[in-house]
Amino acid sequence: KNSDIGVFVVAVSEDGEYTYEGINPAHERLVGLSNASVAGKTPDCLVDHLGRETVEYVKQLYDACVAKRETIESEFFVPEGPAKGWWLSRLTPEIDADGSGRVIRLIGNGMVVTELKEAQAAVKEREERFEQLAENIEQVLYVYDPAADRFLYVSPTYERVWEKPVQEVMADPLAFTYAVHPDDQPAFAEAVRLEHEEGRYFDLEYRIVMADGRVKWIRSRNFAVHDEQGEPYRTVGISEDITARKRLELQLAQADRLSSMGILAAGVAHEINNPLAYVLYNLESLSEDLPELVGALRQVQAFVARRGVDDELSQATRKVNLSLLDDIRERFRDALSGTMRIRDIARGLGTFSRVETDQLVPVDIAHAID
Repeated sequence: KNSDIGVFVVAVSEDGEYTYEGINPAHERLVGLSNASVAGKTPDCLVDHLGRETVEYVKQLYDACVAKRETIESEFFVPEGPAKGWWLSRLTPEIDADGSGRVIRLIGNGMVVTELKEAQAAVKEREERFEQLAENIEQVLYVYDPAADRFLYVSPTYERVWEKPVQEVMADPLAFTYAVHPDDQPAFAEAVRLEHEEGRYFDLEYRIVMADGRVKWIRSRNFAVHDEQGEPYRTVGISEDITARKRLELQLAQADRLSSMGILAAGVAHEINNPLAYVLYNLESLSEDLPELVGALRQVQAFVARRGVDDELSQATRKVNLSLLDDIRERFRDALSGTMRIRDIARGLGTFSRVETDQLVPVDIAHAID
């Protein structure tokens, strides 16, 4: 009486006509009709409550059950009337005992499953959204069952990152670890141990090696899903390819090292420039003064030679090798050239650590002098 399952009995005449013999109280509530109003009537009496389309479909179900002489089930939607909603129905034929094999009666039951269908639709929609999300994000999503030691789900992105089929890791939960770089395997194993034995959060960056020898950087993060008793029963995780980020970090580290070298070079250049200025000034002065000294010595030698006196002065002047002085002058020029080269190098070191942003702009000379 209090069941949510409606039961009805349909008599089948020899010419294939259907007549209701009765319905139980649950069916009365479900369709909004009394047993008295249905008994002895054909399915057409349900048109006002179920609609013509539904009644014709119900007749087709009766025909199918009679023709097959076996139990059939059907799920259908009633679009209008008091019985509006999703229904699940079962029909069982009763065969005449006279041996003719004729179906004389149909025993049916039905129940409203609208809430169940809506719940199933909501679950399906969530699953579809999850699959769409998992298939279109760059990260690999996975769900692992520790008790069964298997993955319940691995997103398709796994095939792009690991370059292996998803079926492989679904069949062997350790398959993804086979690609871990040998140098990173100890750290990987320790992170797994701490997660399983101490319940620590798994967050690790490691490398995997592709079949062709290429190396990728991966970051994996896991977290446990707990049941009502607070016990972990699922592990949900995400892995992403961070190779590009690692490459950028290396480039930034290289840039930092170059910047430090530039600052060091600028300091060295400053220390070189101070004494170099004195050396350069003296070399330039000597290079300019030496020709005058050579010219004066030549005049002295000529003057002494004209005197025709072989005295101490004549002997001293004859000892002066003016060609040697010319050689000294050339060496001064070479030294000056080398020193100027050192100056240019020091200037280059000074600008190594900074970005040149000098611009030529008009300047008010009078204002600058004032």
